[in-house]
Amino acid sequence: MSEKKIIQSKIFLEDESNAWLNRSEKINPSKQFKVPNERLILANWCSSRKDKIENILEIGVGNGVSLAFLSKALDANANGIDPSSQAIENWEQIRINIDGGDKTNLQLGISSDLPFPQDKFDLVIFGSCLCWLERQNLFRSISE
Repeated sequence: MSEKKIIQSKIFLEDESNAWLNRSEKINPSKQFKVPNERLILANWCSSRKDKIENILEIGVGNGVSLAFLSKALDANANGIDPSSQAIENWEQIRINIDGGDKTNLQLGISSDLPFPQDKFDLVIFGSCLCWLERQNLFRSISE
């Protein structure tokens, strides 16, 4: 018998990322999304450094609302990547009604292959994404 190699990021990109988003939307719909306390704390902590933060990146951005909040709070441009194509499509529909949505752009992507130039960001937020990576991509993701 031959063993199939399971490539976690491929599985996540193909299906699980959208399924995860759908489960999250049932609990906290993006149209009624409440910014989590940890994001409020981060915005408060960064506020004294606001003049040094022009560009923000969030890896595993989900629905984008928390990133838009931070963009507005820090008056910074924001980019987010997420493996869920549905998250990106949803964002394009709701961003016009979200404070900070005008300065927040989301795109499809994964942490081990960031589509941005080196040293572009002053603040990088990396949530609970490491569990979806293959072991060989962990260090690459962190170094990106």
